[in-house]
Amino acid sequence: MSILKTTLRPYKIDGELIRLSSRHDCGYIINKEVIKNINRCYTYGIGSDISFENEMLDINPYIKTYLYDHAVSQPTLKPNMTFFKNGLSGHKEGELNSFFNHVIENKDSLNEKILLKIDAEGAEYPLFNENSIELFQNLEAMIIEFHYIENQLDNFLKILNDINKYFFIVHIHGNNCAGQFNHEGFICPSVPEITFLNRKRYEPLGFLSVKYPIAGLDYPNNPNKGDLEIDFL
Repeated sequence: MSILKTTLRPYKIDGELIRLSSRHDCGYIINKEVIKNINRCYTYGIGSDISFENEMLDINPYIKTYLYDHAVSQPTLKPNMTFFKNGLSGHKEGELNSFFNHVIENKDSLNEKILLKIDAEGAEYPLFNENSIELFQNLEAMIIEFHYIENQLDNFLKILNDINKYFFIVHIHGNNCAGQFNHEGFICPSVPEITFLNRKRYEPLGFLSVKYPIAGLDYPNNPNKGDLEIDFL
């Protein structure tokens, strides 16, 4: 079996998985209990759409929500939202900085119940390459869109194996704005959107046998193209 398929396999979990945001691009899947539990959200790469964060705050209006994107202007914000015209990297470089430095700048703490959400066009790689995975271990959950994983597959697998020490996957969706590739018989999206939950706070209940997309939960990023199948049966 493909090591990539084995490493990406999602787990069952108690509780309801919900979709926040649109039925197309910028919509992500998360366990509803996570939204009720967290008190912080750090989002990187908002583009022109913060409907995920708006709907999140409809469920739990007490979440302090920090929005980062160096390429857009400030959107209309709800109470408890703060926008920064800064981007993501593994360290401070111009208008880019690491998540951990942003936590310090906000006089925040990694001991808060944080959701980290990243869609930053490849900036996820330096963040994980340049910072120890132990720094992430207390986060409540992460939603990360990894970009063009076939171009740096060894690095992606290393990052994923590190993440899996402290987190487990509950959902994966392929962004159909990109394509797919074949890894030892496993057809994998080039740009997977992955939801991780913390192993210390949530219990994985065994592997899922599932074929994505899931009707009523997953929708194609580009509505004019078919969604991408990911087979874990």
